[in-house]
Amino acid sequence: MHLVWEPAGVGALENFIRAYKAHPAGIAHDLIVAFNGFDGKGLGIHRQALNGIADGEMEIPTRVQDIPAYSWVARRIPHRHVCFVNSYSEPLVPGWLLMLHQAMMMPATGAVGATGSWESFYTDYELAVRAAVQRMPMSYAKRLVRRYRLARYRRHFDPAPNPHLRSSAFMIERAKWSEMNTASVVRKWDAWRFESGRESMTRRLESHGLNVLVVGRDGVAYRKDDWANSFTFRSGGQANLLVADNRTRQYADAGNEDRRRLNTLAWGEGTAPL
Repeated sequence: MHLVWEPAGVGALENFIRAYKAHPAGIAHDLIVAFNGFDGKGLGIHRQALNGIADGEMEIPTRVQDIPAYSWVARRIPHRHVCFVNSYSEPLVPGWLLMLHQAMMMPATGAVGATGSWESFYTDYELAVRAAVQRMPMSYAKRLVRRYRLARYRRHFDPAPNPHLRSSAFMIERAKWSEMNTASVVRKWDAWRFESGRESMTRRLESHGLNVLVVGRDGVAYRKDDWANSFTFRSGGQANLLVADNRTRQYADAGNEDRRRLNTLAWGEGTAPL
């Protein structure tokens, strides 16, 4: 299921279609395209861009975050497995969907994805506060605000390393997805918590004894301890990346200094090669 987010523009959809055509999925499937965030305008040009390539098109009635959009579609299709790809995703190699499916069929697997991360919003904010204090002393009022925000992050996010599957391109059993409580995902903050918070999708699946795996273009399914050196997300030049997105492109386009910063956010200082 490819989610078309209206603010992303038709160019993002065209990029996905170009990549989808250039890199055959390698396994029989239905391509469902879901339109999210449209107010009646712009649908025509997006449908024209599809040019009949989709097996099904759906229009989500209200603008929602990606996670509830996936659920809205999942309730309306009969398939056993669903592979959700967001508006900025682009398959990079032939057989990309087959590789995800093969990993999904491994014993005790809860979900598989193209990328994962150990990043923690709590740790990120804590480091940012420390850096700000070193640059300039804070007033008492500002210290109180920062302390409150830090406590809020700490309540909802574990410190790094905080392994979680990224939600830009991932596969899961539709029945298991339907068991997730996604109705509470209303704001971007809620989406962050669903992806990497203390009660994230990854944590929920692991609590049932299920593995969450990252799949590289080499066809290998990596467990969370090996993600940093799988060269799929913000490490090793992302040479093993299966499906690109806006965040992987951010790293690919960055200079060495920014790459080092992004690498550290994802994996910690000196954990994974650039």
